[in-house]
Formats: sequence, structure tokens, C-alpha cells
Amino acid sequence: MNKKSLLIVIVLLLLAVAVGGYLGWARYYKNPPSPAIPQAEQAVINIQKTVESASEKASQGVLPAIDPSAINPMQNVPDINPYKNTNPFADIKTNPFE
Repeated sequence: MNKKSLLIVIVLLLLAVAVGGYLGWARYYKNPPSPAIPQAEQAVINIQKTVESASEKASQGVLPAIDPSAINPMQNVPDINPYKNTNPFADIKTNPFE
């Protein structure tokens, strides 16, 4: 084989590889495989529903009802901090341009 025919064979092989690669790429992106993320998300949702229903069944009649209008027990706590009013510089103005 002479150099010219060898070069033509190599160019044809490279062209065939490029066309085959393009067709494979186009087929893959035309019908991509379905991602597994929706299945995983659905599995998580199913697990959360199962846990919620199981916790509702387990605590039914056992736990007292929580009243949302209940008074906060820490709402009327007396102020017993001895260091709250000990800053001697609390009334000094620091901005000379006011």
C-alpha cells in the first residue's frame, strides 16, 4: 500500500468513528435513561407517611392534647440579673455630630 491509500483508509476510519459517535450521542440524548431520583424521592415520601401514621397510631390516647393558647411558663419570670444596670457608660453619647 502506498501512503496515499493508507491516508485515505485512516481518514475513512476516523470519519466512521466520528459518525458512529455522533449517532450514539444523539440516540442517548433523544431517549435518556430515566433518572433514579424520582424513585428515591417517592421512597422518602412513602417512609415519611409510614412514620407519621405509625406515630399517630402509637400516641393515640396516650399523650395529652397540647393547647396552643397555653400560657408560656417563662413569660412572667422576674428579672434577677444583678449586672443588668451596672454599665456606667450607658448614657454617654459617642457621636459628636448628632
